[in-house]
Amino acid sequence: YLIGLGTLDERMLILVDLEKLMTSDDMGLVESTTA
Repeated sequence: YLIGLGTLDERMLILVDLEKLMTSDDMGLVESTTA
């Protein structure tokens, strides 16, 4: 789900593919345990 890493000034940037993250089976497992 990670697209890339980078730095901007003193900050670390982490690019994540939210679409893949939200449609993953892992998210389904999290939703089913909290429901």
